[in-house]
Amino acid sequence: DGNEGSQLGNAAKTTMQWIARLLHVDQANLEFGLVHRSIEVRGTTTNIPLKPDAARDSRDALSKSIYGQLFDWLVVRINHSLQGGANPWAFLGLLDIFGFEIFEHNSFEQLCINFTNEKLQQLF
Repeated sequence: DGNEGSQLGNAAKTTMQWIARLLHVDQANLEFGLVHRSIEVRGTTTNIPLKPDAARDSRDALSKSIYGQLFDWLVVRINHSLQGGANPWAFLGLLDIFGFEIFEHNSFEQLCINFTNEKLQQLF
């Protein structure tokens, strides 16, 4: 019926204002981009409102992209700062443990992996 699109509530608009300022982007464009998808056919662009589930997926995809880019930038900065320094012994180690795997049937090997992960987390 044309009213199936998503809209931001007042609290979300306040948050969006803060996010837009941090990203140095126009707030209205950011909001529009998160709740619409655009299709271009023969030079004509059509904007289609996203249903709430699709809008949440859009938000999550943007968050994951920003997080991934920030992580990559941080790794480059850390590596650059550690190269050729006065302290060749200095290094930064990262341990990324996702946590326990959940399977319908856990094997002994999975128990060993989970146990080892927990022990490694205690060390770091």
